[in-house]
Formats: sequence, structure tokens, C-alpha cells
Amino acid sequence: MEIDFFNIDAVLFSMDGVIYDNKELTFRLILSDIFHAKWIKKDIEVRKALQGTDFETSESFYASYFEKMSQECHTSKEKYRIRYFTKFLPNMCNTLKDYYSYREGLDDIFLQLKRNEIPFLIYSDYVFAKERGNAIGLQDIDYKNFLCLDEIGCQKPAPRGFKEIENLIIYKKAFYGNILVVSTDDKVDKECAKNAGFTFLKINDDEISSSQEDEMSWDDFITKFSNALRQKTVQKSH
Repeated sequence: MEIDFFNIDAVLFSMDGVIYDNKELTFRLILSDIFHAKWIKKDIEVRKALQGTDFETSESFYASYFEKMSQECHTSKEKYRIRYFTKFLPNMCNTLKDYYSYREGLDDIFLQLKRNEIPFLIYSDYVFAKERGNAIGLQDIDYKNFLCLDEIGCQKPAPRGFKEIENLIIYKKAFYGNILVVSTDDKVDKECAKNAGFTFLKINDDEISSSQEDEMSWDDFITKFSNALRQKTVQKSH
């Protein structure tokens, strides 16, 4: 069934892949810190191993994450922790600033969502959401519109992550109905959306099969969603 954009009541945007196209990010991170290339690759592997675990708190998540990373990288937990927050994450921000920017059409979508009083959140695994947002040019987005799953100690697809997002939306808007998740990940994020009862849309700029009703190119999404939001604005004015 084709997505009914007109009746969307809230939107969850994936930061990495949707808000900006993150192709080749890992490669560029490695080039920017070639002496720690192994550490960057291990971050991906360790996060995959922790996938689906609810640690309940950020402290518990980081304790497990830093323990595993220190073992894989043959260093102390404290040394890796310091490097993670003072080198790795700032370097990610610098790389984003040098090579990436937020997708075309987002300014208009955000404006129309606000006009229609439709809440939206931008979710990500990594912290430094505001700094990463600023790095890709998102200067006017309220920090409260970001949710970092590492900060709540919940790794997708554990259900509490999207439940926390849902609770934030309820807080922003007393009534909500159809929540749309926009992501480039049709595995973990799609499972999260399905388990939470949300509508899922995959952004796919490659060739799309006509049978894939929950996939759409970025340009098609911007056009269809923008048109629906404009119709809502006109309807409200009458």
C-alpha cells in the first residue's frame, strides 16, 4: 500500500543516510586518521556485536563498548575512552564538515512540518548530535529534535529505543496517529519501525523495483511529502 503522506502525524528521520548521504564516510574517516584505521573498523564490528542489546543506561553501554574496544584494539579502556571522545568523535565532525552537507529540500520540509505543527525527531546511534548537525549545516535545528541512542544505552533493534522516541513525540504533541520512519536501513530500522507500529520508508537512490512500495528516491520523497504538507497547510487555512 502506498504511503499516505497527507495523514502523517509525526516523522522520525535517520541522521546518518537520510539527513545527509553518508556514502564513503567510513573510508574518509580512515583516511583522516590512517594510524588508527583498525580502531575505526573495529568500532563498526563491535557495534554490530552489541546490536539489539538494551543496556538501560549510557554508562552501562559505554562500559561494555569500551571493554570490547580496548580488547580489540589492544589498549586500556581509559585510553580508548579518552581517544573516543577527544579524537574520534571530533574527527567525525571535521570529516562531515569537509565532505558532507544536509540533503537538498530539508529546509522546506522542516519549515512545512513546523507550519503544520507536525513533530519530528532526528535519531542516530552516536552522540555529538548537535555538533554533527552543525557540521553538515543544520544550524537552526533545536537540539531537542535529536535523539542519540547511545545516550539512552539502547542499541537497535531493542524496542526501548523507538519507544523513547515515541514518548518524546507524545510529549511534544498530545495526540498523534501515524508516525513515519524515514531511513536508508531496510533491516534494523525497518524492524524497529515494524515492532513499534510505525510506517517505514526506505530512501533508495539506486534502481528501485516497482514492487517495493516502502522504497522511494530522495527526490520523489521530497516532492510527494512536500505536496502533501502544502495541501495540509491550505486545508488548515480554510
